[in-house]
Amino acid sequence: MDPSRATYDKNGTLLCQVCAAKNTIAEGDARAVSSTVGSAVGVLVGGLLSTTCFNPFLLVSIITLLSGGGWLMMVARNPAHRAKMGTEFVPCLIAVLFGMGCAVLPLALVGLGMLGMVLKH
Repeated sequence: MDPSRATYDKNGTLLCQVCAAKNTIAEGDARAVSSTVGSAVGVLVGGLLSTTCFNPFLLVSIITLLSGGGWLMMVARNPAHRAKMGTEFVPCLIAVLFGMGCAVLPLALVGLGMLGMVLKH
């Protein structure tokens, strides 16, 4: 292998082209899983904030529901990514569903309040 045209890893070890490609793919997969886990945590935090904190015009609830729906669609459409998540998938799914459930509560309460006002008159 010609060292002038060779590829090196982060530790400075000489790698063949195939090994370098495998390392690049593995790093990308790790970043994708990390991003997916971060998004799930974001949906959970958004859901908790929408029920416990200031939620003007229910925007936090709406954004949380849209983010959770996007997360669920992304995971459903990409089974290979779901498999790469491994043991992190189930906790992330629970976090997203719980966050979406919390985000629905303020919307449901406003909807029930409106329904009560309509039926009262």
